[in-house]
Amino acid sequence: MFDEAMEIGLKGLRACGEAACFFEHKKEKELVEFELMIGRKLDLPVTALCAYDVNHAKSLEEKLFFGLIKAHGLVVTSSFAQQV
Repeated sequence: MFDEAMEIGLKGLRACGEAACFFEHKKEKELVEFELMIGRKLDLPVTALCAYDVNHAKSLEEKLFFGLIKAHGLVVTSSFAQQV
C-alpha cells in the first residue's frame, strides 16, 4: 500500500485500525507487543490512528495498559482524562 501511494506521487500514507479482535481472542499481550514493535519499525511518512474501545482498554492489566500508552505518541481520550 505504501509503495503504491509513493508511485502515484503521494507524500505519505494515513492508516486507521481498530483492535477489538485482539481483546475478543484474549491476545492483549500480543497487541501490546505488536504496537511497541510497529512504532519502532516504521521509518516511513505514515500517520496512523489506532482506535480502542475504552472498556477493552480498562480491562487490561496495569503493565499492559501502560505499555499500550507508551507505544503511542499521542493518546486522545475523554473517559480516562481523570483516571490516567
